[in-house]
Amino acid sequence: MHPALPPGFFFASIAALMYGTTPIIVRQALLDVGPLSGLAGGSIAYAAATVVVTLGLFIPSLRRNVMHVHGDNARWFVYSGVFVAAAQGLLYSALAVAPIMLVAPLLRLSLVFRFLFALLLNPHHELFGAIVVFGSIVSIVGACAVSIDTDLILRTLALPQALAGILGTKF
Repeated sequence: MHPALPPGFFFASIAALMYGTTPIIVRQALLDVGPLSGLAGGSIAYAAATVVVTLGLFIPSLRRNVMHVHGDNARWFVYSGVFVAAAQGLLYSALAVAPIMLVAPLLRLSLVFRFLFALLLNPHHELFGAIVVFGSIVSIVGACAVSIDTDLILRTLALPQALAGILGTKF
């Protein structure tokens, strides 16, 4: 790692790489196996997470923190866990049957809802500065930009044939 580069940028870059490549990896794993494979993919992911969390409960400080969660708060954790699991299963199902270039922009649309719900439900605990708004807009525009048909872009830009051939290659 470059000495002038703060560790946060390194880890943020790794996270961005993982977030960006996960739909591609999931799509390849579930290619042409049908929408019910989303249930299988979600079950495997959540079984692995359950094992890790269960092993984590052997750490006394973590177990103590879990035991101190109030009943009202625990209910919200359960609700969010159920809805996140359902969302993950639906995402896997969508990736199993639809092209990534359709699913990924729709997935980025969740940023809009997350932003609006945080603004409505949690305005005193969330930061809504210009940078956060700008970052959300850039992410949404980027997701929409990658969903544009490659052939349309190549025809519109009138690129040289050699470059258009490279960019138009289907993988």
